[in-house]
Amino acid sequence: MKIDWESLVQPLRDELQEHGALLNLFEEQQAAILRREPDLVLSVADAIARQADLIRECQKRRKEAVHAIAAEVGSPNEAPLSELIRHFPPAACPMLEALISEVSRLVRQTRRRAQQNQMLLARTIEVSQQILQRISPSTVTKTYSAKGQVEIGAPAAESRCVARS
Repeated sequence: MKIDWESLVQPLRDELQEHGALLNLFEEQQAAILRREPDLVLSVADAIARQADLIRECQKRRKEAVHAIAAEVGSPNEAPLSELIRHFPPAACPMLEALISEVSRLVRQTRRRAQQNQMLLARTIEVSQQILQRISPSTVTKTYSAKGQVEIGAPAAESRCVARS
């Protein structure tokens, strides 16, 4: 039986490309945070959200290809790709394994960078709050939301929230 493994290659390549683009956006965001460019940080955050949508589409196409191959070889619909590889021609296996491995590596690296950026942003907010409190202690109030998040706000006269961390 000849399995259409090539139908899986392009979705994996697309996913790899989009994860790489997301990692680049997180790196750009981190640089903007460190350069203290809030407008760029926000702009890149919007680009990150759009990129995450693209990745979800790529993952959907990859999963559809995996489901089709699983059906072809008589495996359960939810069979992991790693189990399906044994059904592919030996010449195709190394390339597919490399693509899968690289996607996984980029996902881990992207998560790590996203966490770093979150910590940097949280620290930036914390430092800004401390500066505001030193400059004018009566203008900053610190409370906890129902979810346990710290909320920093202006006095009652100005009812909008300044920041959350």
